[in-house]
Amino acid sequence: MTATLPTRPRTTSLRDLARGLLAALALVVFVLGVPAALIALAPLYLPDDIPSPSQITSVLTGPDDGTLLLGALALIAWAAWAVFSASVLLELIAGARRTSAPRLPLLGGVQRTASQLVATAGILLALSSTTVARAAPAQAATAPPVTAQLRPAQSDAAAATPYNEPTTAPLPVLTQAEPALPVVTVQRGDTLWGIAERHLGSGPRYAEIRDLNTGRVQPDGRTLTSADWILPGWTLRLPADASGVPTEHPATAAAPRTPAEQQAITVAPGDTLWDVAATHLGDGARYGEIADLNRGRPQPDGRTLADADHLRPGWVLLLPPSAAPAPADPSLNLDAPTTAGADSETATPTAQDPGVPRTAAEQPQELLGPLRIAPAPPVEPSTQDAEAAPTIEDDQEVDELDAGAQRTWFAGLTALAAAGLIGELTRRRHRQQRARRLGERIPLPERGTPAARAESTLRSAPTPVSIEAIGTTLINLGCRCFDGGRELPRVGALLLDETTLTLLLVEDDPDAIAPFVARDSRTWVASTAEVAAETEIDDPDRCVPYPLLVTLGHTDGATVLVNLEACGTLAILGDDAAADEVLRALVLDAATSDLAGRLCVCVPPDDELTDLTAAFEPQRLRTVHSSDERETTTSAVSQALAAQGLDDTHQARGDRQAIDTWLPVTYVERTITGSACQPWTGTAVLTRQQATDSGAWTLTTDPHGAARLEPLGISVQPQRLDLNHLAALRDVLEVAVPPAPTSSPPPALAPLDEELQIVRDAHPAPPGPSSPDAQVIIRVLGPIDITGLPDGNGPLSPRMTELLVYLALHGPATGADLDEVLYNGARIKPGTRNALVYRTRRHVGEHALPLAGSDGLYRLGDAVTSDWDEFQRRLAEAVRADCGTPIERLTEALSYVRDRPFRGISGAEYTWADYDIQRMTEAIADAATLLARHQLAGGRARDALCSALRALAVNPYSEVLQHLALAAAESGHGADRAADLRDRFAHQGFELEADLPL
Repeated sequence: MTATLPTRPRTTSLRDLARGLLAALALVVFVLGVPAALIALAPLYLPDDIPSPSQITSVLTGPDDGTLLLGALALIAWAAWAVFSASVLLELIAGARRTSAPRLPLLGGVQRTASQLVATAGILLALSSTTVARAAPAQAATAPPVTAQLRPAQSDAAAATPYNEPTTAPLPVLTQAEPALPVVTVQRGDTLWGIAERHLGSGPRYAEIRDLNTGRVQPDGRTLTSADWILPGWTLRLPADASGVPTEHPATAAAPRTPAEQQAITVAPGDTLWDVAATHLGDGARYGEIADLNRGRPQPDGRTLADADHLRPGWVLLLPPSAAPAPADPSLNLDAPTTAGADSETATPTAQDPGVPRTAAEQPQELLGPLRIAPAPPVEPSTQDAEAAPTIEDDQEVDELDAGAQRTWFAGLTALAAAGLIGELTRRRHRQQRARRLGERIPLPERGTPAARAESTLRSAPTPVSIEAIGTTLINLGCRCFDGGRELPRVGALLLDETTLTLLLVEDDPDAIAPFVARDSRTWVASTAEVAAETEIDDPDRCVPYPLLVTLGHTDGATVLVNLEACGTLAILGDDAAADEVLRALVLDAATSDLAGRLCVCVPPDDELTDLTAAFEPQRLRTVHSSDERETTTSAVSQALAAQGLDDTHQARGDRQAIDTWLPVTYVERTITGSACQPWTGTAVLTRQQATDSGAWTLTTDPHGAARLEPLGISVQPQRLDLNHLAALRDVLEVAVPPAPTSSPPPALAPLDEELQIVRDAHPAPPGPSSPDAQVIIRVLGPIDITGLPDGNGPLSPRMTELLVYLALHGPATGADLDEVLYNGARIKPGTRNALVYRTRRHVGEHALPLAGSDGLYRLGDAVTSDWDEFQRRLAEAVRADCGTPIERLTEALSYVRDRPFRGISGAEYTWADYDIQRMTEAIADAATLLARHQLAGGRARDALCSALRALAVNPYSEVLQHLALAAAESGHGADRAADLRDRFAHQGFELEADLPL
């Protein structure tokens, strides 16, 4: 089937020219006309002499004949002109350098106006190249018609192969060829003007690029609609005379008889490039070819392959061209499985087909021609140890993880809710570390218990963008609205997927605020890259504009967050068991997530949720015994708002008035007491009863896990907590309940001899002496680093590094142990782990990672040690009763500490190491405490301060170390240094909501 599609781009319209003319005229008037008028009407005269203070006072306090007023107005007018002109100049310089203009404090509105005028005025410059501008579109207009081919359906055998099922982004069945035009991938900071300057030699020709790409679907699903808005990762077609970029080759040019297809596979959970190369190329060692072909190529989730060991399920990988020619008969079923034979076993790279690019940088994804899923050739099950040969083959009988089985829930919660709960756990552990005394261990869930497994599961939850970044973006949105003198948008819900953050408004507001753009009057969208790039605006009066955002669940491709303030009342209806589980998840999320402001949630007495209160501080989750407390709170907020002429709490936050009404309270009422809650009234209600108020929101559930949120009309799979998950999470939180605040100072330190005994009992030496032959050092007391590796093998991949770190801390280990920690418990192909061990051994040498012994255990060789082992040995030597040089030994121990243990890892990495990090932190704090105490006793106050501050870089919240640092500062540096430290420590305590006096 063929279809002729129009390819003629639109040229510059009269409306564009009129807009450009008006913008240029406005710039001329403001930049040149205003100063000319001011010189004529309000010139500034400098005095001959500098006025004395008495003269200034006389002018300001004496009668004014109008001179002072006119002079002040003239100064204001000149200052306004200078600010605007400076903004225009910054925009012109930034445009010439193809960067974004620096933001001037408090001048965001002026800069945005200047930026829009400069960009719009640039349209006029395109008139100077009108003749050139029409040449490329004319060529595009005569391009051959686009041909769309319907591909044959897959055979049943091919469709039944789990490995070949698409995950998050199935390949399209209908493909189309486009005209042969050069293509460029947008990088961060690019503009259409800059791209036109680089590749067309003239910035005004940006209009041609805009016309060629308007309406084309980009890798993130968006389309180009404005010349002012392009995003990194987009691929733009350029006119035929562009230079410095590859040219797109039509498929028919390479093979006139039939379009050649580019083989591709979809990544399944647990896949590695070695597995893919072994399965589809017959040799795992050829994984580098696949990496080179796909590096930098945009994937369906908007990311790119940067590390050969970091693949994500759902990615589509192109495969190198096969030695066997593609079938010429288009009627053949190209997706049918192939048969294993000598050809597939001995396949080698062939010369590159002219129509097939060698790297992703040379050819974007949509220009590679039709893609097809390459079937997995049958292979014999591997019975040999992976180290015996470089080719790693996998057992064909192993059940693969289906795309639909990709982990969506983490202990019943979404990834975003799991990240919020982990953030609350981290805050609590910091509070516990603050109150910890010498030799004590803060409590952690026992290994292997449901609570420990639940915490590990929560820590493995990846999010497209962090909760902190979302919170910063929303706070900045509030600041920009306030600076611009406009109302906050009334957000009812948020949708977060891999590439975008979407705000769903409950009232029309078509004028979006950066970084958002308006899809329609009630939908604002920003890319997750823009959200992650947001930095907190320096505004001391800023507030959290939406303090009751809670995670609700998943749609087909996004996480849904609902604003309980916009709901007022949210009735959870439908299947009783499912609705109860949804209510539990909402309550837990509201009480822990930073997006919900960690505000107070009130639950009824004698309810299953009442047991949760033991795991929370009273200001977070408490029981309500008075039936009219909610109505009393609502009435008080209403009166406070009315006294200042405000409509509701949302307006109060936007106008930064009635501060006491900014923090709403959530009430859980299975049966509504009194009337339903109205939106933006300072309170919200979660109920299991149908509300009589027609404005209440409803979430109707069914037994199969689906639900519908009205009035937004969103179909969602809500997060649900059954009683087992609730009990496990309650145990995790209960173990981490911070100690109650106290105004008393920490108890006096014990005598040094007693402290030595305390540390000796708490931190025994590691088994075995230090190896004198150790060449490779695995360093974890700071950013992870491995030194002493052989030269010439290249850097270790992240997963290789994690393997070595785990064996250094917990080896010897079984294969099942490695699977659990390296792949988060996911079922993987048998060859995956073996391939990883084999590649790691090739990098570090067999002396560092020997072959598995007869016991089947993986272990490191004698040539490897770790800074953690060496630290423990020095600490154990220092606290021995017969040690005559404890200061020297403790100093040696602390010399191994470079920073916080495992610093730099993301939240979802090294989730197995949380126990280790906590114990390392405790040992470092104890060693520094002993050392600082010895140094103070010896009159070495400056050394004591250095020791205490070094440990405070690892555990900044330790009250014992803070007091030692203050004592050392007062003794060795004076009161000023101690006052600075006291302010710093007080600020840290405030961040933890643990502002204890020092």
